[in-house]
Formats: sequence, structure tokens, C-alpha cells
Amino acid sequence: MTRPILFSTIALLALGACDDDDTGGGGAADVLRIQPIASVVAGTDANPEVVRFLPGTSDKAIFVASKINSLGVISYDDNGLSIESLTSVPASQYDAGNTHSYLTSIAVAPDGSFVAVARVDTRCPTPANASAALEPGSILFVNPAPPHAIISEVQVGYAPDSLHISADGNWAVVANEADPERSLDDSNL
Repeated sequence: MTRPILFSTIALLALGACDDDDTGGGGAADVLRIQPIASVVAGTDANPEVVRFLPGTSDKAIFVASKINSLGVISYDDNGLSIESLTSVPASQYDAGNTHSYLTSIAVAPDGSFVAVARVDTRCPTPANASAALEPGSILFVNPAPPHAIISEVQVGYAPDSLHISADGNWAVVANEADPERSLDDSNL
């Protein structure tokens, strides 16, 4: 039996807004013009999920490739884009070896000093493994440059996703998609 290979891509789009009469009169844009520029293969079965621009640069972005536990840095310009690096994120203190987790989301500090990465723990009870425990995920705070060394890590709720950092860089917020039926005042969360 052959297994299909999925090639995951990232696309670069040019956005332009103009008035409906296209006179450039400075009013609110009535039309948003979107033009595809390029796409690039992120890797076999890489599953790129979230792309963020890197502050302080005019030609770089970072993305999470969830199924291969990697962060990629891309360079872009008017002519296209290319992957500069695709680096495996170091093992979590909660899941040494990355064997039971994958990455779901990223957010970049406004000053570009760190990247927050949501990591989901995939161990969960199944009929075949009823004794397995649902484990909380974590947020890794990593260096934006390869090899993306971990600065800090904090365990959060179950299945963290949709991660954002405040404009001043002092707060991070994450949506935890799974709820193991525990109350908000449970000290185990």
C-alpha cells in the first residue's frame, strides 16, 4: 500500500487598497486587491499552520510546522519567497524527545526579542490505552533566530492554540481548546 505524500506550502500575497474610483483621494478603501506573488514548499508532511512577520525586519517571517515540531524562517520580497531555515524546536521539559507533542501556534514579541510557541501534548486515553492521562500543553518562549533555543517554558491548559502577545510584550494569552472537565478554580490547572 502506498501512502500519499503531502507537500505543505506557504504563499506570499501582495495587498493593495484603493478607492472605487482609483483616484487615490485618501478616503476609505472600497476595494482590496490581492495578488499572489509566490509559494514555497515547507516540507513533506510539515503542516505549516501559522506565519508571523518578524518585527525589526522588512523581509522576514517565521512559521510553525506543527507535525515536524519545527520553526521556519522565510525571506520575502516583491519577487518571491524562500525558506532560510527549518529548525526542530528543542525538546520540552514536559515531553523529552518531542515524542508526544506537536506545535500549534506562534506569536512574536513586538520588539522581536522572543517567539512564543504553543505545544500540545498528544497523550490521551484511548480504548487501547485507558490508563493514559491527558496531559496539559505548554508555551515555549524561544529565541527567534535558529536554533530557537528555549528561553523559558510554562505549562498551560489542555491543547493550547491561538497564541498572542500584548503590544507591550508583557503578557501572553492562549486559547486552550480541550477541557478535561475541570473547574477554573482547580489547582491542578
